[in-house]
Amino acid sequence: MRKQVTHGLVALLVLLGLAFCGKKEVSQKPTSMVIVFTSGEATVVKGAERIPARVGLLVAQNDEIQTTNGSVDLQTRGGSAIRVKEFTTIKVATLLGDGDTKISMKHGGLLANVKKSSANEDFSVVTPTAIAGVRGTTFSVEMEDEQSSPVVKVLDGKVAMSPRITALEKADSATIQKDEALSRLAEIQRKNEVIVEPATSATLDRAVESKIMALNAAVEQAEQQNRAIDEVVKADNIKQMSVDLAASEKVVIKQESPVTAAEKADKATLVAVDRDLVEKVIAGEGQATAVEAVREQRKEREEAIVADIQKEAAKTELKSQEAIRQHYNKLETVIMTNGTQHHGAVIAQTGGVLVVHTEQGVIRLDKGQVAAIEFR
Repeated sequence: MRKQVTHGLVALLVLLGLAFCGKKEVSQKPTSMVIVFTSGEATVVKGAERIPARVGLLVAQNDEIQTTNGSVDLQTRGGSAIRVKEFTTIKVATLLGDGDTKISMKHGGLLANVKKSSANEDFSVVTPTAIAGVRGTTFSVEMEDEQSSPVVKVLDGKVAMSPRITALEKADSATIQKDEALSRLAEIQRKNEVIVEPATSATLDRAVESKIMALNAAVEQAEQQNRAIDEVVKADNIKQMSVDLAASEKVVIKQESPVTAAEKADKATLVAVDRDLVEKVIAGEGQATAVEAVREQRKEREEAIVADIQKEAAKTELKSQEAIRQHYNKLETVIMTNGTQHHGAVIAQTGGVLVVHTEQGVIRLDKGQVAAIEFR
């Protein structure tokens, strides 16, 4: 099944956790996440090895997930759930035993439901120009491609969003404090951190984002010349870029963005399984049995949620395609392999089922019989 991705897609995690300046000192060893659901075509890249995504597969630090017409749901040991949507590429930049998780997003869409068991944990999503961080929330991040501006939308909780200045990630906190140029960059990042609240989306001002991209590119180029980072940021061109960035009046732009019915359904279907099952899969204890238990528990919980979504949606009669468009903020055509077409809005999809609100009512479709979904 192929699906087009639009800029209005519930997207993806852009700036998680505290806007950080510098590398965090950690002593914990890398750990793993577990794939608890997958559909369509999705691949996990481990070094030179490409592995089809499957339930029970462990995803570790530095692994990359690539989806085309499929999606992947991951769960951390702490109970956080992450959905990598269709036509998306992410890399697990950091995944440590103390709960620190950083997802690097190249393009596509991502939905996260973050559960933090400790105030010391960090969960963040970074794009080439932005950082997003949370302390427990549900949010999405979207980037159509590597050159587009990231859009962060909060469904509940709060997300701290700030510009990503890569020079600060290449130096420790002591170096940043001692170096005037790095301290100035850290202050720019701190001052431009914005808290994004529920039913609100945020992105970067395009003109300012261009300055950030130029700054980061200049730092990367200079670093390739094996120059120390505190010396790199003293270069005249980089200093001027930081001055221009500091003069920017608006960096992160927020706007009201009501949570749609489709987004509520998407959030509901991001189902977590019991943490002890995740631990068993990671530990390799009775691997086949533990993986099957994950699959069965996930299926059972999904079925209950999908049934609730279908029942609730059926309470709202939408007698025209325009009424469907206004209610769900989208209109789609689901084309079946036999040529049949259903016009409406996909309000939930999980396992092998699509739930679609049409003019004739709320129906379920077998995903295996769906040839395409087209946005209208």
